[in-house]
Amino acid sequence: MKKKTALILAALLALSSFALSGCKSSEAAPEETLTSKIEDKAMAYRTDLMDSMATLTDNSKVRDYLLSWAKSKSVEVTSDANGNVFMTVPASESYKDAPPTVVVCQYDASSAASGISDYIPAMSTGLYLAKNASGYGELTVMFCPENQRDFSGISKVNSKYFPDDAKVFCLNPGSRQMWSFNSGGMSSYTFTGDVAYTAPAGDVAYTVSIQGLSGGIPDSGISGYPNPIKELGNLLASLKTNAVIFELAGISGGSCASLYPEGATATIVVDSGYVDKLETRLNSAIEKFTEKYGEDHPDMTYTFQQVEMPGKVFTKDSLNDFISTLYTLIDGVYLRDENDDLISITNLGVLSCSGSTWSASAVANSLTEESLADIDMTYEAICSLADIKYEKTGEHAGWSADSESDFAASVAKAFKDYSDADMTYRDCVAATAAPRIYEKNPNCSLVNVMMNESKIERYTGTIVTFMEDLPHSEEETE
Repeated sequence: MKKKTALILAALLALSSFALSGCKSSEAAPEETLTSKIEDKAMAYRTDLMDSMATLTDNSKVRDYLLSWAKSKSVEVTSDANGNVFMTVPASESYKDAPPTVVVCQYDASSAASGISDYIPAMSTGLYLAKNASGYGELTVMFCPENQRDFSGISKVNSKYFPDDAKVFCLNPGSRQMWSFNSGGMSSYTFTGDVAYTAPAGDVAYTVSIQGLSGGIPDSGISGYPNPIKELGNLLASLKTNAVIFELAGISGGSCASLYPEGATATIVVDSGYVDKLETRLNSAIEKFTEKYGEDHPDMTYTFQQVEMPGKVFTKDSLNDFISTLYTLIDGVYLRDENDDLISITNLGVLSCSGSTWSASAVANSLTEESLADIDMTYEAICSLADIKYEKTGEHAGWSADSESDFAASVAKAFKDYSDADMTYRDCVAATAAPRIYEKNPNCSLVNVMMNESKIERYTGTIVTFMEDLPHSEEETE
C-alpha cells in the first residue's frame, strides 16, 4: 500500500512539474525596453560606422555606405545628385493623421583630421530611427553632405521634404550637448600679409609642434579649447619680449576656418649661444600648457626638436609685423551679455605661409547681427593698422524660434517621459543647418540639437517618444 502511495505521489509531482514547465515555456519573453533596444541597436550602428572610418574617406563613399546600409536593412532609400540621402518610413494606419517627422543629419568625411567621427553620433541616431521607428507617423531621415561647414547638401534639398507642420529635428555634432531654439549666424574671413625673406643668421633650427588636439566645431566651450595657432603666436611674442633672439622660417596650423585647429607647427632659428635659453623657455611653456589642458586633451602633444637648417627666414621687419598681427587677431569669447551669457565667439582656424605671403582664416559666430557687424569692424581695423589685406569671404544667417511654443512643450514632455529629467533649452551660438532648413519652409516646427556620443541613447529615445505621442487612434483589440 505504501509503495502504491509513493508511486501516486511521484506521478503527481511529475505531472505538476510538467505543468509548471509547460506554463513557463508558453510565457512570452520579457518585452525589450526602448532604452535597451536603443542601447543595443544604435550603439551597434555607431560601432559599424567607427569600424568603417578607414574606408569613409570622402563624402561619396559615405553616401554609398548609407545607400548600401538602407538596402541591406530593407529601408526605403533614395538620393539626389547633391549627395543627400533620404530614408523614409511610411505612417502606420493609426498614425495616418499625424504630422510628418523629419530628422536631418550632416556628414563630412574629409574636412579635418578627425574625418567623419564627429558626425557619427547624430548619424547613429538617424540610422536607428530609419530602421526601428516604424508604427508611428511618416518619417524621413536625411543625411546631408557638407564641406568644411558650408551646409552645401541641406542648402540644395528640395523643399518638398519639409511640408507644412512637419516636426523637424536638426541633429548636429557638438562638444556641448543641448536642445535649442536658436542657432548662431556665422561670418568667415581671410587675412593676408606680405613676407620678405633673408638668409638665416642663426645656426640652430628647431621645430615646435602642438598636435593631437580634438578639433571640432567652435561652440560655447571655446574658452576651454587651446587654440594651437594662437598658442604658438603667443610663444613667439613671449620669446621676443624676453629677449630670446630668434628667426622664423615658417608656421602653419589648422585645416578649416570653421573648425578648431587640431595642431600647429613653427620652425625657428637661433644662434647656438641662445640654445639653453630657448629650451628653458620652451620647456616652461610646455609645462604650463600641459598642466592647463592636458587632462581634457590626453592625446595632445607639445614638443620641440632640432631639425635641419632652413634656407631662408622672415626678415626682421616681416617677423615683427607678423608677430604683432597674429597676437592681435581675436580668438575665443568675444561678447557676453549682462547675465554673462555667451553672445559671440571667434575662431582662428587656419594659418599658412606660401611664397611671399602668409594667410590666416577665421570665423565668427554670434546670436545677434549687431555683434557680428562689430566683429567685422574689429577685424577690419586690426588689418588696416597692420597693413594686412582683409576679406570677408562668407556669411551664414542665424535662426531663432519660440522656446515656449506647443512644439517646444511637446519635445520637453517627450524628454521628461523618456529620461525622467527636465528639459532646459539653451542658446546655440554655433552655426548649424537649422537656418537653411527654416528657409525651406517657415511653417515647419524646428528644434536644433547638438550631440556627441555620450547622449545618443537619451536623445534618440526622446525623438522616438515624441513620435509615439503624436496624434493617433488607438488600435482595436479583440
